[in-house]
Amino acid sequence: MVGCGVARPSFEAGPTTPNSAAAATSGGSAAPTAASGGADDGTGTPAAVLSAKVEEVVDAHGEASSAGRYVPVAPTRVLDTRAGVGRTGQLGVGEQFDLALAGIGPVPASGVIALVLNVTATNAGGAGFVTTWPSGSGRPDVSSLNVERRGQTIPNLVTVRVGAGGAVSFFASNAMDLVADVEGYYLAAASSAPGRLVARTPYRLLDTRISGGAKFGALVAGERVTIDARTAGAPADALAAVLNVTATGPTRPGYWTVMAASDALPDASNLNIERADQTIANQVIAPLTDGQFAVYSQTGGHLVVDVAGWYTGASAASGVDGLFVPVEPTRVLDTRRATDSPTGGQPTSPGQELTGPLTALGLPADGASALALNLTITQARGPGYVTVAPAGQPLPTASNLNVGAAGQTIANHAITPVSASGFNVFSQSGGHLIADVTGYFTNPIGGAKKSADPPPANPPTTNPQGQPSNPPSSGAHAFLYSFGDGTFARWNPCAPIRYSVNYTYAPTGARAAIADALAKTVAATGLTFVDAGDTTEGLDGVPPDNADAVIAFANAAESGGKLSSGGVLGVGGGSFVSYPSKRVIAGYVVLNRDYTFPEGYGDNSLGETLLHEIGHLVGLAHVSDFHQVMYPTSHSVTGWAEGDREGLWNLGAAQGCLDG
Repeated sequence: MVGCGVARPSFEAGPTTPNSAAAATSGGSAAPTAASGGADDGTGTPAAVLSAKVEEVVDAHGEASSAGRYVPVAPTRVLDTRAGVGRTGQLGVGEQFDLALAGIGPVPASGVIALVLNVTATNAGGAGFVTTWPSGSGRPDVSSLNVERRGQTIPNLVTVRVGAGGAVSFFASNAMDLVADVEGYYLAAASSAPGRLVARTPYRLLDTRISGGAKFGALVAGERVTIDARTAGAPADALAAVLNVTATGPTRPGYWTVMAASDALPDASNLNIERADQTIANQVIAPLTDGQFAVYSQTGGHLVVDVAGWYTGASAASGVDGLFVPVEPTRVLDTRRATDSPTGGQPTSPGQELTGPLTALGLPADGASALALNLTITQARGPGYVTVAPAGQPLPTASNLNVGAAGQTIANHAITPVSASGFNVFSQSGGHLIADVTGYFTNPIGGAKKSADPPPANPPTTNPQGQPSNPPSSGAHAFLYSFGDGTFARWNPCAPIRYSVNYTYAPTGARAAIADALAKTVAATGLTFVDAGDTTEGLDGVPPDNADAVIAFANAAESGGKLSSGGVLGVGGGSFVSYPSKRVIAGYVVLNRDYTFPEGYGDNSLGETLLHEIGHLVGLAHVSDFHQVMYPTSHSVTGWAEGDREGLWNLGAAQGCLDG
């Protein structure tokens, strides 16, 4: 733990020492467990990573598809062969049929370029697969859903371009019933304010096995939990969130359903449970109400939810970035192929890392922020999980696909950010990996950083993410978490810093002062701060379980020794790890509640003290230049000075993502 104190009139600095790697979960999001599909194999090395290179894309006709904005709808059943909805009677072995959906239910009669469906196979006659594609074209060599055995019930999300007459074709390799619920559609748009994807590094919103979230402990049968996507950065008017929803440890067979927080339970499902203690995931594009969605469990069990992005609301500026371009379903990865597979036709193995271009990816090299794809593992070597992430970026603490046993074949839809090099696929246990792309999202909203090139030189302004477009003029600055080789630890700018504030002993005006100090810090760094809610914890500088950082007001006894020196106005600092990257993982600011702070940014004021201590939290150390906020004596300031801002720029988003 590292700390620096704000004194009256001087500051104190604590020792600079790294935390052990084991402390990495003590201030950030909880590491996933094996049941959720997120634990590593204990070696510190990815078990298997496949890289795909982003190259030029054309559809099967050699023409670019039109782009569209997303429109979420309440899940609506448009196909159930058991009940005569859309078709009567199950499909036979090798049978194909077309389903016209233009003007059906919530789907408009015209203008729709692609549909998002939750497709479920049930009453299967045996192992097989399902393929969906635009009607009027030949059946592609891809799959949308895999069935492992007779009688199985299993769903998967499908994004599919509509074909002739607004129809979608279905093929079943074995006899089975099919059920499809429409979750939303893409409406043709040259530009739009709402409905554009903001892709982000997957972030764990909820794990009911870990305290601190919206729900702690397994859901009981029939329970519904409401989850707030705003904690991951989604705005209040976002239309929908891109989620990976995992159920683990259910008590019996049944289903789980995701809906907007304000909606009644629809006649639809997103996850199907076949047996007690099963672990299974499915992607869901959940409509939002004030940034919130709800999950209902018929069966009971633990719930894990990761968010990979959201769709803009009406308050967003109109633009062309983040629109969806559907393409003919295209297989871009199949490790079973002997010739063009990065494994030479062999399954991936634990401990194996693979890289290399896949020329069939079918995306514009500089025009994609994310992909929509179907990810499949077959001949799995054992239980585990699969994660997809931008190539060249650290793997997130999240999963896309869960494997329950050796030999399993299972698929899941994934909307994943991409870099200029494509995407990586990580397999914990190994096996054959298959990826089929059904479309891409235009660049650059939320897309992975394309290069490490310096920002443009002029003018010195602020970009939409908040980071300076060029570094400030040279000035005095120093780094709190510094190493002898000239390097330093910093927060990972590709993940939000979740902070909580304990206002129990806060002075008048504290809420506004904290908001203003954080806004100044965001503008100087490009880091993202997300309010995790007020807390009654953290007087000792230890963040609550749902936060990475805490701001509190305490006395010397309550602060756990941090305010032990007389006259100290406040203290700030945190913890960091040095492997696999030099990364800050937790932070704190504790201000002396026994002192009456003047408002504003004058000598010994609340604003100046907060700004100085947040500087420590972010990673700045004291300097000897009186003009800087980080000078070790309280004095009047109006905001970050040149040297402060140069240091913050070096700690911020302009420097790119960190591993770990």
